[in-house]
Amino acid sequence: PPAPVPPRPAPTRPVPAVQANCQMVGQKVVQLIMYESQGQLTQQEQQTFQQQLAQMHYTIIAECQNKQWTATSRQCVMQAQTLAQAQGCD
Repeated sequence: PPAPVPPRPAPTRPVPAVQANCQMVGQKVVQLIMYESQGQLTQQEQQTFQQQLAQMHYTIIAECQNKQWTATSRQCVMQAQTLAQAQGCD
């Protein structure tokens, strides 16, 4: 007689993407701002700009937490390729 067929393994669920938290969203927005401002600032302006970015980072995190952005909104920001795309996330 033919050999018994082994049972099929149970299907596995795909591993979900890491849930983006507000800290990650803040970092992403700052990265997009830095990328889009490259080459547009003088040396002196860059120093001031770096300070402003640090403040923006904390402001974005606070807004994300206070307004309780949904996981969908946070993921949208994380996938954005431009600042305009990130701003379009609800």
